[in-house]
Parts: sequence; structure tokens; C-alpha cells
Amino acid sequence: MARFGVLCCAVVLAVQLVSSLPVIPRADEVEDAKNALLMQREDLFQGDIAGIDMDNRNGILSPTKRWTNQKVPYVIDPKFTASQRAVVEVAIAQINNSTNVLLVLRTTETSYIFIQAGAVNTGCYSYVGRVGGRQIVNLQVPVPGYGTCITVGIAVHEITHAIGFYHEQSRTDRDNHVEINWNNINPNQRHNFNNYDEKTITHFGQPYDYDSVMHYGKYDFAIDRNVWTIRGKEPYEDTPIGQRRGLSPIDIAKMNAMYPIPKNPTTVAPTVQTDAPEPTN
Repeated sequence: MARFGVLCCAVVLAVQLVSSLPVIPRADEVEDAKNALLMQREDLFQGDIAGIDMDNRNGILSPTKRWTNQKVPYVIDPKFTASQRAVVEVAIAQINNSTNVLLVLRTTETSYIFIQAGAVNTGCYSYVGRVGGRQIVNLQVPVPGYGTCITVGIAVHEITHAIGFYHEQSRTDRDNHVEINWNNINPNQRHNFNNYDEKTITHFGQPYDYDSVMHYGKYDFAIDRNVWTIRGKEPYEDTPIGQRRGLSPIDIAKMNAMYPIPKNPTTVAPTVQTDAPEPTN
């Protein structure tokens, strides 16, 4: 019995010791956190949307924001390295292969996206929908200690903005599905968690999507980054949100609802840059 008691005490002490040790994040979790910060610029609407005033509700329903014939011409910045460009091309291929949208290399189109190799501290950002002329999709290249926007999921996220989508938690019905921890968000950043009425945006009749590539992460814009700012409502508090792998099935369904004409299955969208002229201004 004495020996059993000693063994029990040893087990208890071992459990207490292990539970008192700090939890060390995995290296990939640290990098993901750094990358997420690049999508949270304080001077941009919702952290990564350019061209919109903080109080502007100009929305996705505007027909002028849709791309003509469902085609989105693009140019990839020649400043990307070959490996960085390959990541961008995978993101483009994912959208082309799973939706009715066709991203095509620009020839002479006047409205197109320029996927830019962003310098340090420029972050990841895009405009929403077609704005006319040359519009930037900025992807900050890897910088030691600063994270990177050169991941397939982040590239898909920013290009999806350019195609015409805001963040998932901007939906009219979002308060039925998530809760916001306003006390852990700086007052001057709370506008990033606004949601909008049905005259501004639409969810195309699709259910709320915690798995959307367009959803904020659980700790985005946090004062204390160990405490959540947005999470699912009970019983979904622990449901992962903010994935940056790529389009979810619901993302695809919504994109196809916005651009409803199926592509010709024989359509091929090359991702090899041609001699298309790129303005320098």
C-alpha cells in the first residue's frame, strides 16, 4: 500500500509538472499567426480591402462590380520569384478549376488585376469586385520575421475579393452564427466587424460558412492575441474559422451564383505570362 501511495503521488506530481509547462506553439502556427497579421492593416477597410472608406457601404450587389463575361484578366508581377509565382498560379488554377469564373492572362483589356509582389509592411490586400482600370492585388513576399502573403489560401482569399466578395462575417445574418468579443478589439478597429444589410451584400441563399476562405480568424484584430475576437455561437464555439487553404464548397457555390454561366469544359486558361504589355505607371 505504501508503495502504491508513493506511485500515486509521483503520478500526480508528474501531471502537475506537465500541466504547468508553457504551451509552445508549433512552428507552422507561429508562421500562420504572422501571416494573418498581414491581412489586418489598420488603414484598410476590414484589414485587407482597398478603395473603400471606413464608413462606406458600397456593396457587392452593384452590377458595375461584376466582371464582364465572367472573365477576370490578370497580370502577375515579374518581380515574383519562380517559386512565388508558382504559388499564385496554383491559387488561380484552384478558382478556374472549381468555379464558373475564368481568370485569364491579360492581353489588351483595360480593366484587369495586377497581382503585385508587395514589399515589407505592405501586407495582403485587394479591391472588391471590378473597379475599372488596373487594380492591385497585393501579396507581400516573404520577409524574415514579417510573415508572407505567398500562400495558396491567402492568394485565393485576395483574388476572391477582386472577383466580388467581402468577408463571410459581413453577412446580414452573421449575428445568428458568431459572437464578437468587442472588449478585445481596439475601438478604432471595431468597424472591421460591421455587418451589412441585404441591400448591400447577399449570401446567395447559402448557409453560414465557418469554413469559408473569406472568414476572419478567431484572433483577428485582437488586443490580447491569446483571447478570441470572433467565434461560433454555442455549440460551435470551438469550430475552426479563418482557414487559408482555399475555397470551401459554399464559397464555390456562392461564386457560381454570382457568375452563373458554366464555362465551356474545353476552356483552358494558361498561366504562362505572354508578351502582354504592362503599364509602368
